[in-house]
Parts: sequence; C-alpha cells; structure tokens
Amino acid sequence: MRRKLVLFLFFLLFLPGLASAKSDAKDIMRDLLQIGLQAVEQGASAEQTAPEAADQTPSGRQSQKVASTAASALTRSVRASLESVLDSVKERYKEEGKVYARQIGDLLAERVAHNPRIQTTITTLQTLCWALVIYLTLVSLALLIGMRRLSKRNREILLLLRELSNSKRSADKT
Repeated sequence: MRRKLVLFLFFLLFLPGLASAKSDAKDIMRDLLQIGLQAVEQGASAEQTAPEAADQTPSGRQSQKVASTAASALTRSVRASLESVLDSVKERYKEEGKVYARQIGDLLAERVAHNPRIQTTITTLQTLCWALVIYLTLVSLALLIGMRRLSKRNREILLLLRELSNSKRSADKT
C-alpha cells in the first residue's frame, strides 16, 4: 500500500518537470507537494485507524476494506486536486495561445501588405475582376438589345402573317 502511494506521489512530483514554463512548473510542484503531504497524513491516519479496526473485528477482511477505502479516497482527493491545478494551467496556456495566434496573424497580415509581389498579384486580380464585370455587362447589354430586336421582328412577322391570312380569307370569300 505504501509502496503504491510512494510511487504514485513520485510520479506526480516529476510530472510538472515536463512543463515548459518554469513558473508554472514551480506552482504545480508546490501544489503537488502540498497534496502529497496531505495524502501522506491521510494515509498515516488511515493506517492508524486500520489496526484499531482490526482489533475490534475478528477478520482481517474488514481492515483491508477500510484500508482500500482510505486508499481510494486518497486517490480521489489527489486526482481532484491535481485536475483543478492542471485545469487552471490549461486555461492559462489557452489564453496565452490565443494572444500568440493573434500576434502571429497580425504580423503575417502586415508582411503580406508590404510585400510587392503580393501587392502586384492583388492588383492583377482586381484588374481581372473589373474586366470580367465590364465584359459581363457588355454581354448582358448585347443580349438585351438582341432580345428587343427579336421581339420587334416577331411583332412585325405576326402583323404580316395576320395581313396574309386576312388577304387569303378575303380572296377565298370572293
């Protein structure tokens, strides 16, 4: 039981060493040491209560249950404390990452704005877009004019056909 607790605490003590920022690692280390001390105190109190429980109960199974319950409670408390510390560190890193991403984005936008090759490309694209707008406008106007002419010619053809049918009717009647 103690060996597992010591190995677990040893792992928890060296886990913050993986963090990149020294101040964060120091904060985590301090918090983990406090958690470890609390865990050892709780483990010692659980071990002291375990022999008393063993003296009161005839079987050793109940003392093992008490010890395992104490160990699981210790594990839960250590895990909860560690998760709260890690959550605060994660939030801090998220905020720093957002600020860093904004700074990088601004820097890239500034570099893009001042790069002459990119400026000429943007100018070329703008010119191409305006040329496309002008071309589509001219084509639309040509289509509208053509449709108007067709409509006018259709009306003329209809009038001629009516006149022709009227003249045939009058010729057939006479």
